[in-house]
Amino acid sequence: MTAQADPYVRVYYRISTDEKFRAVYRDDALLGCWLKLLIIADAMHPAPAHLPYGVDLARVKALADAGLIDIVQEGMYVIHGLASERTKRSDSARDNANKRWQKPSDATAMRPHSGSDATAMLSAPILSEPNLSEPLLAAPGEQDGDVLDVWYRLTASWPSDKIAPWLTQLAEAYGDEETGKALAAEWMAKPDRATVVGRTRDRLAKAVHDRTKAYEKRAAEVAQEERRKMSEQMTDEQLAENRERLRQAMIDSGLISGKR
Repeated sequence: MTAQADPYVRVYYRISTDEKFRAVYRDDALLGCWLKLLIIADAMHPAPAHLPYGVDLARVKALADAGLIDIVQEGMYVIHGLASERTKRSDSARDNANKRWQKPSDATAMRPHSGSDATAMLSAPILSEPNLSEPLLAAPGEQDGDVLDVWYRLTASWPSDKIAPWLTQLAEAYGDEETGKALAAEWMAKPDRATVVGRTRDRLAKAVHDRTKAYEKRAAEVAQEERRKMSEQMTDEQLAENRERLRQAMIDSGLISGKR
């Protein structure tokens, strides 16, 4: 999922016949748990996601045993296949952009920077006026398509052989749309080709960090409020019993060690 107007996740029909989903697809509660974890993981990608508060740990273990998720550390997980799905989407968008922006055959037309041109492109700011007919320049941050296409529309030149791999890596990690918006924002703030990719990378990393911290803060607040409500309604003996039951469930699911 990228930072789009109407975010979504993809669930393919083939899960109904996939061997890994044999037991999961027939169990509505287990399938719902997987879908909920998928939505959270897609939003947090490429970082591991936190298990949501109140999730059934037995179902989490069943999904891990089926090979649909991996517990990467206590309370955090990744979804199998999510990284390859995001990469496939990025590759498709990049291929479509490459088809749209083939190198022109006219010798007088603009050509991509490569070879010795790359150094000059990195050090020298663009001297031509921006093409105001391009929708990205008229409305930065509302572009669609491949991040290499975004670079072309911002700078009026195709990214060099040195810059293109960096942009591609960012798009694979954060999604084309989110990367394109960050690139547009940094370019409009300071149109410097020598630093804009690095600044875009930093902006994207900070956005993920901020989202992760906000999620953790909200999860902690919800958990604290739930504990407060429970403590008001339960005796000390009931609280101790519930804590022990939760601890045993986490041990059984392999989320924590049984050692005290």
